[in-house]
Amino acid sequence: MLGVSPATYTFLHALISLIAIGSGLIIMFGFLIGRNLNALTSIFRITTVLTSVTGFGFPFDHLLP
Repeated sequence: MLGVSPATYTFLHALISLIAIGSGLIIMFGFLIGRNLNALTSIFRITTVLTSVTGFGFPFDHLLP
């Protein structure tokens, strides 16, 4: 997994996911008060893409139902 241990890879994946969730919540609050948070929206988009991409790096044997 890109030269790192499975525990480290899982930690990085979870950290990226938490950043995406946190920035998404802040953006949602910004929408509710009528503010446009362009920089934070970019961070949200990048981290959600990185979450999806790093998710493909986990080993699997078969698809589950």
